Amino acid sequence: MGGGYSLDVALAEPGLAAAVINYGHLATDPAEMKKIQAPILGLFGGQDRGIPPEDVKKFQQAMEQLGKKIEVKIYSDAGHGFENPNNKEAYRAEDTADAWLRTVAFLTSNLKK
Repeated sequence: MGGGYSLDVALAEPGLAAAVINYGHLATDPAEMKKIQAPILGLFGGQDRGIPPEDVKKFQQAMEQLGKKIEVKIYSDAGHGFENPNNKEAYRAEDTADAWLRTVAFLTSNLKK
């Protein structure tokens, strides 16, 4: 749910400096996607049945076609919620560590003044 909220804020707030989507729902309407001004980092699981990699790739391509700044990482063996240590079936410590490093680097790069 939180990753989807991140995208919702990026769609609604033109002054947002950066957004990280951790396996959240994706926008599909190009008119809506044009509203996004913030750079986006998307972190997704390749085994996520709710947000399949094909949908992630379509989102990334549409954002790039609109000239939006986007980085995407799909963790091939991870499913939905792979960063949640309380999710014993899906949690992936190695992918989570990598996702955290990417998040910190992305935010540091985009939030510098």
